[in-house]
Amino acid sequence: MAKSWSTPPREALRVAPGYRLADADLAATPGWEHGESAADKRLAVDGRHLSEEQERLFADGRSGGTRSVLLVLQGMDTAGKGGIVRHVLGMVDPQGVQLHSFGVPTQKERSQHYLQRIREALPSPGRIGVFDRSHYEDVLVALLVSPAEQRARLRERLERPDKYWKFNPGDIDERAKWPSYLEAYQAVLDRTSTDHAPWYAVPADNKWYARLAVGRLLRDTLEDLHLEWPAADFDVEAQKARLDAQPL
Repeated sequence: MAKSWSTPPREALRVAPGYRLADADLAATPGWEHGESAADKRLAVDGRHLSEEQERLFADGRSGGTRSVLLVLQGMDTAGKGGIVRHVLGMVDPQGVQLHSFGVPTQKERSQHYLQRIREALPSPGRIGVFDRSHYEDVLVALLVSPAEQRARLRERLERPDKYWKFNPGDIDERAKWPSYLEAYQAVLDRTSTDHAPWYAVPADNKWYARLAVGRLLRDTLEDLHLEWPAADFDVEAQKARLDAQPL
């Protein structure tokens, strides 16, 4: 039997008044006391629930529903955003997921309102939308990785030819701005975490924990929609009779 959270991640990771990013232990595993092996088993169980809830959402959208879910992943380079997409969103039907990454604005985008490209990327009804980084460095889920862990992950990219493609020399320059990033993230956390759209600060030095936590947060969010399978808009018994009457 899969182990359970001692404290649900929506409680353990919720950014509440007084939360200080600079004081966070980024190697901690808040609410989870069972280690990596048990986390893998728990994620597999959550994945089955997540897959079913995602299918309900997709079916609801195909039947005229208007609801969707947006997951915004924000974090420094090497924080593990790509791994979240592969390991968590990879557990659901890909046709129900819309993934978007925001790069440097194009010339056309620069001429528009800065939120225009965000509006165009919002998930359509029935879909889970994923923003790999946000439009204004805003976050729903902030993936937090320590300077020491980021250094180790950047070093790994430089030592492995199969990781060279992930490395950007500018990442080293960005490390020097760490204090400024902390200050900016803290300001956003303080001003925009609400009951309607809470922020969750996810320690990401342990990638397995970040994946486990985000997977459970997404599962809980979908379950909170209380979706039901769409009712048939046809006479079920009549269609069974038609099917049984066919000679083939």
